[in-house]
Amino acid sequence: LIRFRGAQRNLSVFVAHAPTADATEVYREEFYTSFNDFLSSSWESDTRVTLMDANAGPGTDRQDLSHIIGPHGVPFPRDPSKDPACLRFTQFCADADFCIGHTWFAHKQRHKLTFYPNEGAGSPKDIDHILIDGRSSSCLEDVKVIPELVISTSETLVQGEVAGHRAVMAKLHCKLKKI
Repeated sequence: LIRFRGAQRNLSVFVAHAPTADATEVYREEFYTSFNDFLSSSWESDTRVTLMDANAGPGTDRQDLSHIIGPHGVPFPRDPSKDPACLRFTQFCADADFCIGHTWFAHKQRHKLTFYPNEGAGSPKDIDHILIDGRSSSCLEDVKVIPELVISTSETLVQGEVAGHRAVMAKLHCKLKKI
């Protein structure tokens, strides 16, 4: 947790790494329960932003989730309505009132895909997210992937791209106090 003092509200930034898709349901539930408890114990009046490697994506279906998933989501390789990791991630966002940042902005698909797996391990996907609490979502001005900033230990090319995670950047509008 990093907390910045704001002129009107403070900004709390959380970082989280969710269990992988092959994790047990019990382990996944423990993670989301403890992280949600941690969020609940933080300052509720703050603007809350979470940088999260969710190992899951929201997909494009906004039914009953239009306040969380924006109109510009990208298709997820697994069916988000059936995949346990995707279902739990979406439920977490709904419970914590988090908007999934990149789904609200129209960008090319390469500026939304955050992970390119090694050759033969699946297709590129959006598993790294910037989340913002729904009350503060108007502070979010843009979210996109910077394809050139690769976090990888491999030189292997996948569809012409180096395997690994891509850096995700968000532009926020909030006034911070000078110290």
